[in-house]
Amino acid sequence: MQMQGINCGVRMAGAVVAVAICTAAAPASIVDLVNNGSGSANGALFFRADFQPGGTGVLNPFVRIQHDNGPSNNGHSGNGLEQGYNTSGRPVQYDELTDPNYTRDLLFGEIPVVTIDGVQYKEFILDINEPNGGIQALLSIDQINIYTSATGGQTGLESTLGTIRYSLGAFLNDNTVTLDYDLNSGSGQGDMRMYIPLTNFAGVGANDFVYLYSHFGNLDDDHRTGDGFEEWSIIAIPAPGVLALLGVAGLVGSRRRRR
Repeated sequence: MQMQGINCGVRMAGAVVAVAICTAAAPASIVDLVNNGSGSANGALFFRADFQPGGTGVLNPFVRIQHDNGPSNNGHSGNGLEQGYNTSGRPVQYDELTDPNYTRDLLFGEIPVVTIDGVQYKEFILDINEPNGGIQALLSIDQINIYTSATGGQTGLESTLGTIRYSLGAFLNDNTVTLDYDLNSGSGQGDMRMYIPLTNFAGVGANDFVYLYSHFGNLDDDHRTGDGFEEWSIIAIPAPGVLALLGVAGLVGSRRRRR
């Protein structure tokens, strides 16, 4: 898959040292969900979200990511960076928490389809958990890669997780999404809705596996990860009125990053 004239291969998505070197000359933009309610990047839509799930079973998590205070196998834990992807395979590769209720395989057919302005999208929900107050509540999403495969339980980002279907940028921080934990209600409520065009998944079957890799905290010192986990979920029970609200929300364009 080619984006911005650069191959967005699995190796660059997973190796932070390598991608950091390659990003200097690449075009970059920020989807600012701190000051704006919505934005877009590489065809995906991003909405700041603050909704009450309205009952057990509405949010259905598929990966939790959390750094700790010591080193991990990727060298990132303890320095304000996190990365990981969903899988039922063990051992996990990065900063994924291992409870099988929260880090697991995800089937394509489980992911809701939402129509916005006549276009169909697959919907993903992100819940962030950062300290309250000031810059410590800020967080950056530096990379999102979504893959599909006929094989579940994989644990090998450097080799392949399957066919890449979406990438936030060709390299780390090509595009960045910024969030503020203080703007929303707290853990378990959802801070962002992400919509990936259904056309990106041409030929994918309901029983194929979806892997979502994400990386947090690399924008600058003000947007590092703090305490608590970041969790990706899907909505198991559609929330009433969601589509009506999104239909009138509109999109605020991504602003260019100041260098």
